[in-house]
Amino acid sequence: MIATSNLELRFGNRKLFEDVNVKFTPGNCYGLIGANGAGKTSTLNLIPIFYGARPDRLMDRSANKLNFTDYYLPHARSMIVFEYNTPMGLCCAVFYRNQDKQCYRFIQGSASETVFSKSSIEFHKQHKTVKSLLQEIEMKGYYVSKQIDNSLDYVAVLTNDKKRLNRDFKLRDLASIFSLSGKGHELKHIGASTQI
Repeated sequence: MIATSNLELRFGNRKLFEDVNVKFTPGNCYGLIGANGAGKTSTLNLIPIFYGARPDRLMDRSANKLNFTDYYLPHARSMIVFEYNTPMGLCCAVFYRNQDKQCYRFIQGSASETVFSKSSIEFHKQHKTVKSLLQEIEMKGYYVSKQIDNSLDYVAVLTNDKKRLNRDFKLRDLASIFSLSGKGHELKHIGASTQI
């Protein structure tokens, strides 16, 4: 099942949509309709990113299109937040820009109580970077992971990839909290579901 809650997509001051709440359940067919430029493809492109599709493979660079980071994360304040359920409870995966590269962090807690709480939104309006927002969330007592600089390590944490995690004990500790499958299990073939 894939669900969205209060989904919003904006590029700079241009809001494509807000407060979208949808649940896609197995065994049903769905259509996503809207005017050209409404954000249908942009939204659907983000789903495989959460599960580990490499962002550089997502964007068609023909016709001088921007790369993933420049398109989806154009500013130091830009972020993509995925809320998901783990055996440990609700967590968030936050994708953001740090200079010219995409970075990842995990937060233990729901999006509504961490990133999208009233105080976090007000804080983010006044500060220039996602990093400062994440530090503020951490100061409120929520566990925020260290910065992860590449998609392979992000996917290793999310899927509890033992082979990769055995090389880095800090990542292994993160996987025990933030893995989709829980501490003792691996999601070995989730990458196959992200092939587009």
